[in-house]
This record gives sequence, C-alpha cells and structure tokens, in this order.
Amino acid sequence: MSKADDPKLLDLKHAQLLSKPEENNKNGRNEKQYQIETVVVVVVAVVVVVVVVIVVLVVVVVVVVVVVVVIVVLVVVVVVVVVVVVVAVVQQRKLEIIRKPYITLQRAKNVKLTFLLSSTLVVVVVVVIVVVVVFATCNLYP
Repeated sequence: MSKADDPKLLDLKHAQLLSKPEENNKNGRNEKQYQIETVVVVVVAVVVVVVVVIVVLVVVVVVVVVVVVVIVVLVVVVVVVVVVVVVAVVQQRKLEIIRKPYITLQRAKNVKLTFLLSSTLVVVVVVVIVVVVVFATCNLYP
C-alpha cells in the first residue's frame, strides 16, 4: 500500500479540506458572510422604509384631523354667531312692538337693515374662514 492510499492520511486530508475556510471573494470576505451582510442590509432598509411610511401616514392623519377639527369649530362658531344675531334682532323687534304697538315704516326698515347688515357680516366672515382654510389646506398638500 502506498502512502497516498493510506486511509488515515485520506481521512486527515478530508478533514483538512472540510475545516478549510471557504474561498474568499475579491473583498477578502467569504461568500456566506457577504450573503448574510446583504440580507441584513436589505432587512434594515425595508424596516427603515416601513417606519418612514408609518411616520408620514401618522403625520398626514394628524394634519387631516386638525384641519377637520378647525373646520368643525369654525362652523360651530359661525352657527352660534348667526343664532345670536337672529335672536338679538327678534328680541329687539319684539321690544319695539311691545313699547309701541304701531311700528313706523322707518323702524321696520331699520330692523330689516340691521338684520341685513348682520347677515352680510356673517356671510363675509364665513367666506373669509373658508378661503383661509382652503389656502392652508392647499399649502399643506402641494
């Protein structure tokens, strides 16, 4: 039996081949390390993208909720102002009727003019508020 065919030597060579590190690539790292690092980089990139998307969605939802709340508050304020103006005009008219059973044409015109002016003021305020909200919303979402 020659030395090359000796089973003990063959086992030793086989063990050395198995324990030998894998062939290094051009960067000096073996292929398994490179694959693991690539997978880690991809997983980290996906996690970062998911977190950024979630944060952006949360910010958008918060902004939309704030805009909706502001619009609701403004509508409530406008409704309250309209109700107060109407009640005040009606009360003023009732008081005038109680004081003097006859209303002169001039007083009736004054009441109508007051109501018209207050209604116009309310409409102008509502239009200004709507324009401001629309421009603010357009600036938030270019």
